[in-house]
Amino acid sequence: MCIPERVEAPQRDSFEIDLQNSNSTAGLARDVGRTLEERGFVIADIGNADDRVYVKSAATIYYGPDSRDNALLVQQQIPGSKMWSDGRGGKDVQVVLGYGYEDLKDEPEPPPPAPSEIRVSVYNTTFREGLAADVAADLRSRGFRTGETGNDPSGAFLPEEAAIIRYGPDGQKAAKRLADHVEGAELQRVEGRKGMSVDLVLGNEYSDLVPASDIPEVTPYVRPADHIERPCEAR
Repeated sequence: MCIPERVEAPQRDSFEIDLQNSNSTAGLARDVGRTLEERGFVIADIGNADDRVYVKSAATIYYGPDSRDNALLVQQQIPGSKMWSDGRGGKDVQVVLGYGYEDLKDEPEPPPPAPSEIRVSVYNTTFREGLAADVAADLRSRGFRTGETGNDPSGAFLPEEAAIIRYGPDGQKAAKRLADHVEGAELQRVEGRKGMSVDLVLGNEYSDLVPASDIPEVTPYVRPADHIERPCEAR
């Protein structure tokens, strides 16, 4: 009798995924890739599959001798997906989404990143000299990583706002975490912006950060270990 071998899966960020779309849903690979990145996977490339490629199932996952376990881990994320060994070298896998794709497996949404995982550029729109540098120093004392400081490069004027937090599609959770520290901050999504970094743009109504004692301490999220089952024929 054959019993599949249950083992601890590789770390989600220990390999890369080439993600391609073979069905007619525009932007599907981009959306799936963004969710997989939020779940800790590394997406190396996103695009459309060759017109000659037709995948009827939810997805086909291509792998080689050294990436079988990685493919099994990815397969858990895509119900109805199938695996195909094409002899490729290395640890990376390729995923081609098909016409049978419906959604990724349900999984608890990870919490927003901790301050130590967020890079913040701080910009000043007021006449208070050195304000951006002072606020950046305060944020660093709370564990944030800071980028550029100075006058707002976009030339914004915020006479009635405390602050605006600018972020891209991948930085929404980071922006919400930063907003916990800046009373009255408004969130502003910037389409086309890449990455998880955010900008804190200070306005005339800014006075100070929320007292650190009023904010619960947050540590980086540690994802529970994944497990996979190696099929008998793969052992």
